[in-house]
Amino acid sequence: MRSTIAILVGFAILVGSSIFINYKIDDTSEDIRAQLIQAEFDLRANNWDTALEKINQTYEQWSKAKNWWAMLLNHSTINSIDISYLRLQQFVGNQDLTLSLAELKVLLLLLEDVPKSETVRLKNIL
Repeated sequence: MRSTIAILVGFAILVGSSIFINYKIDDTSEDIRAQLIQAEFDLRANNWDTALEKINQTYEQWSKAKNWWAMLLNHSTINSIDISYLRLQQFVGNQDLTLSLAELKVLLLLLEDVPKSETVRLKNIL
């Protein structure tokens, strides 16, 4: 009886922590994506300084988040997001609209894909 209770408690802790982690990853990703979408509007309006400022702010937010994401996510995903941020900062700094918008879309896709790929679903387990 005690072992059954221990197993159920352990399972509840596992499920609860998984739900909490998924919520935090999704929330952080959505916050960053919303700010990057605002930066996209600034880029399209040729407000380069404002766009770069927003991108730098989201990079600071990402830098804080990636410390605990590193414990949970595949490191290649984190590295891809870092590389995309660095490219985006350079393209915006050089005021290259086409490459800036393209790299911004890549970054948005990467940030959108992380919560989807880390959600505990049967197809992700199998």
